[in-house]
Formats: sequence, C-alpha cells, structure tokens
Amino acid sequence: MSKEFKTAYKKSHQPSVLEWTDTQHHDNTIHRLDVFRKSKHFCDLVLQVGGKEIYCHRVVVGGAARSIFDELSRGEQEVGNLSRIPLDGRNGLLADAVEILIDYIYTAKLVIPSELLTAVYKACLQLGVERVTPLCRRYIIADLEPEHCVPMRRLASSVDDMELKQYIDNYIEENFEAVAASNELLNLPRIKIEIVMNHGNGVISMLLTNLREGSIGHTALAWVRYIIEQRGGRYFEDLTEQTEIFFYSLVLKLLELFLPIVFFYSIKGKTNGAQQKIRLSRSSSIDSISSSDSDDSNSRALCCMDGEWSVIATTPAQGSGYCILDLTFTCIFVYYGNETNGFATNATSSVSSASTTTSCSSSVASVSPLGQLAVARCAAGVAQLQGKLIVAGGFNQSECLDTVECFDSSANRWSPMSRMSEKRARFAVAVLRGHLYAVGGSSGSHDHVTVEKFDPTTEQWCHVQSLKSRCSEASVAVLNNLLYCVGGVQKSTGVVAIKTCQVYDPSADEWSYKAQMHTGRSSLGVAALGSHLFAVGGSDGWTCLNTAEKYDPVADRWTFTAALNVQRRGLGMAEHNGALYSVGGFDGTSFLSSVERYNPEEADVWVILPSPLGVPRNNAGLASLHGTLYIVGGFSGRHFLSTVEALDDVNGDWTAHDIQSLATTESESD
Repeated sequence: MSKEFKTAYKKSHQPSVLEWTDTQHHDNTIHRLDVFRKSKHFCDLVLQVGGKEIYCHRVVVGGAARSIFDELSRGEQEVGNLSRIPLDGRNGLLADAVEILIDYIYTAKLVIPSELLTAVYKACLQLGVERVTPLCRRYIIADLEPEHCVPMRRLASSVDDMELKQYIDNYIEENFEAVAASNELLNLPRIKIEIVMNHGNGVISMLLTNLREGSIGHTALAWVRYIIEQRGGRYFEDLTEQTEIFFYSLVLKLLELFLPIVFFYSIKGKTNGAQQKIRLSRSSSIDSISSSDSDDSNSRALCCMDGEWSVIATTPAQGSGYCILDLTFTCIFVYYGNETNGFATNATSSVSSASTTTSCSSSVASVSPLGQLAVARCAAGVAQLQGKLIVAGGFNQSECLDTVECFDSSANRWSPMSRMSEKRARFAVAVLRGHLYAVGGSSGSHDHVTVEKFDPTTEQWCHVQSLKSRCSEASVAVLNNLLYCVGGVQKSTGVVAIKTCQVYDPSADEWSYKAQMHTGRSSLGVAALGSHLFAVGGSDGWTCLNTAEKYDPVADRWTFTAALNVQRRGLGMAEHNGALYSVGGFDGTSFLSSVERYNPEEADVWVILPSPLGVPRNNAGLASLHGTLYIVGGFSGRHFLSTVEALDDVNGDWTAHDIQSLATTESESD
C-alpha cells in the first residue's frame, strides 16, 4: 500500500469527534476519594459524634446525605478549609452507625451487624441517607417478633417513620396476645383505677355494650387529658402509683360530658365474671388533643407524657376486664364489677363535685407523693449526709447549677441549702468524715480540677486540694476513709474516657494517683462494697459498657469482675443493704428504667430485678437513706426530671410515694 493511499485512508476514516466512556472511572475516582478520606487527605468536613471525629469530604457526603447538605447549605458552619458538624444532639446517634453510613457513601457497600441495625436505621433517617432507609426498614420488619414489638414501636415513633409505625401497629393488633405476654410490655408503666358498680350485672352489661359501640381509645385519651389538664403534667407519674376509685353514678354523669370513663392497671385484685372480647380501637393521636382549645400550660402538661397517645390493641384479661396497649407508652388494664364483688371494699369517700373526676378510697388518699425537687436537674451529685438526702449542682437544660437541695424524709420535704462555690454538672459527691465533697465536673465551658467540701456545722462550702488532673463525668466513692475519684473525660486534652484513679487523703489534704483501670470509662458507676471498690459500666467514648472492674487497695490492682446484663452509661449506682444497685442509664439506643443488683454473698452475677423504675432515668442520682434507696432527678430521654422514686424493699417495687406514709396506710388497712 502506497504512502499516499495510507494517508488518504486515515483521513477518510478519522471520526470528527472522539467519544469514549470509561466504565471504571467512577469507581476509580470514588475509590481514590475513599483512600483520601481514610488518610485524611483533602478532607474538608468533620462529623463529631460520640466523642469521635469522622473526616470526610463535603461534596461526597453532602451529595448522599440530605441533612448534611442542608446543614452545609445554611452556611452556618466554619468557612475555610474545614467544617465541623456536631451530631451528638441528634437523638442518640452512635458513632459506629454514622461510620457505617459514611463507608457506604464512599464504597456503595453496606455491612451492618445485627446489633447495630436499629442504630443505623435511626442514623439514616436523621442524616437523610434515603437509599438505605427502606432497606433497614425491611430488615426490621422481617425480624419483628412479639418480644421486640414495644421497643421497635417506640423507635418508629421517636424517628416519626409513619410506614414502620403502621406496620408495627398492624402486627401488634394481629399478635397482641403474644405481645401482651412479653417482658417488654410487662415492664411498661401501669395505672390502676377501679370502677365500682352498685346496680347489678344488668348495669355492667349495659356499660360493656356502651364501650363496645363507642371507642375505648377515645375514652381513655379523653379521661387522661381531662386529668392532666386539671392537675398538671406531673400528675401522670402519680397515676402510675396510686389507685383511684370511680362509682358508676359518676360515670353516668360523665357520659353526658364527653365519653364513658374507663380504668387502667395491672391484672391484680379481685375480679369476677367471664372474659369479654373487646375489638381493637385505634384513635386520637397526641396531635389531635394538643391542637384543641387548651391553653399553653395545658399543652405543656400534655407534652410531659412521653410518647404519642394512641391506643393500638386490646386483648381479654383475666377475670372481668381487658388489656389495652397505648403508646404513651403505658400498659392499661380495664376492670369492672359490683361494689359487693370486692373491688373497692375500702372505698368510703364520695365525689364532691363534677369537676373532680376521681373518688379515692380513704386508704389511698392518705398516701403522700414523694416531695419533688425545686429545680429539675440531671448529672447532679447525690449523697446521704447526717440523715438527709443532699442533691447538689447538675444541669437543668439551660445551665450548670450551683444550687443545693436537702430532703428530710420524716417531713417528706425538700429545702434549699448553701450554694456551692462553683457551678458543677457531670460530677459526683461523697461523704467523708462527716463532710460532703464535690469533685471535679463541668461548669458548662470547661472541666473542673477543683474540689470543695461542705461542713454541716458551719453550713459553708470551702475548697480543698485540687485533683491531680481535671475531669468531668467521673464517679467517686469512699473506702477506708479515703476518697476515690475514678474515670471520667478530659475534654481539654481530647481524651474521651480515662482510666485514671485518684485518691484523696483528708489528713494530708493531698491527692495521689493509684493503679489505672483496664478500661477507660466515663459516666460510670462507682461504689464501695466490702473491702473493694467497684467501677461499673460507663462509656469508653464510643461504646456503652457493661463490663465491671473492682479495685483492691491492698494490692493496688484492678481486676475484671461480673459484668452487667445491660450496657449502661449515666447509671445511678449505690450500695444498699449489703448489695450494689445499678439503676437506669443509657444503653446507646434507649434510655433505661431497668434495675440490676449485685450481691457477691449470693452469687457472683448481676441480677435484673423484676420491677423497673416508673420512668427511664439517665444521669440520675442514687443514694440510700434510712434503709430506703432513692433515685433523684435525671433525664428521661425527653425531659429533665424533678421527681423522686424510692425502692419499697417489702414488695420490691419502685414508688413515687412516701414509703413511711405507704407503710402506715398498709398497716391500717390490714
């Protein structure tokens, strides 16, 4: 072929435009970006969550996570080379869950361990990773079982996933008998109110017909709304503790006002008659109630009740009654019977006016609710000093506190005490040689290194020798006349969970270091039992812990000991009647109301007690006073608490009522 022909051939076959699609370009580019991310090269975005900083690129993460894109678009972040977005305030996001989603965004590959599925699901909804959300939802639905329905329904409500809520509601309706037998449902708050009939079985039958034809959901919600509006939001906690009696004559009057009255609580007490099958009623959400003609104070009262108000399902209960699950979350049991059937043989009081909706028995009326703190607070210091319960400092949502309150159990009353010298939250207190010591903590802007003590004779606070190193979220306890400060965080150095153990000798007014724990812990529980110091639960900065260690002061050595059944950070911990109690806290997903006890004389294991708290409490204070264990304040997951609960050692239940008046009432009724 001649040279001229070759040249002519090339020109005639040369395309006018070169087009080529590199099918590997996208994957290669994203792969390089992922390599850059892992090596922190060219990163211009940092997500801060759970004490961890996750480096990434704005254009990559913002393109896949709608919430992050919106945050960056508002332009409120730092302008320059690096933007930081704190995620800790977003309803309990876990760092591990966020990292899984970031890995997916960069690799298109999703790997979720089963124990993190719900955490990743929450992170998807909160960060707006819309491609992953339906996948997580499908897996949750596929694994749904009666035992897990209540926490899964609570999860769906907390993230407002209407599709998941609807599916779980239908599942509960279809399987409610199995759900009603689950431990999760049995641990829900319960309210007891009994209806007294004095007109025979014919009237009972008429009432049941009325309830079948009407809406039991509307009835329950209308009654609770009326009570809360009349008595305030805090009265909801009282409802879970006391018995209220209704007479049928009052019910007839109230039928004219709005709807028939119904009554709630557990399957205990005397009941007669055959079981009644009541059809499910689903009605009246919290939105429909709070949007009615109620003033702001009533709306706030309604908001004091955690969860949404919606009756999901009913099933027959033992005896004359039926069980309802309502998502306040409160477990409701309805009973009915004649006055002569033994329902309310002690009921002697009568209704004084139509505005008073309940008629209580004389025995119940004499039971006093436990006095409440003047200020709702969490992460406060709580201890017993000279026969009084002391609550110092803490956080009330807007600021750290220096105020101190004192509880006199004989008078069932809180009163103010001298303020601390400094505002402190996320700290702990302990009593050593008749003085109350407040150790470390946070002012809201910095961690404390200072320590102060309260002298009950002068009623004054004064500083003592400071810690060797500043910290907050530590815990303290006294062993062998020495004050120990264990664990915590050091925000100034960026250490999210420290292993440090510091000890204070009051004779020398001196702190010194002791052997470190094996695991760094913050928001842990510390208490002395026998000749050892126990450090339990907490967080290592990324994960809530269930492990525990004990310290031998003679050998100056920490060793692992029996672990909790549940991961807990922000737990309340105290020694009570020769055993350790770990109460409430946060497990990384849910705020806890469960209680565990450790008594090495019985067995070297923690045992979950059958009776939980009346309300979940994180960062609450726990202390034993006059043989009664009290838990004070804390955070329920939605509200800062001013309420107090006490452990009734006689029946093993937690109560929001004064133990002394309760005991007197029970002895009188006997």
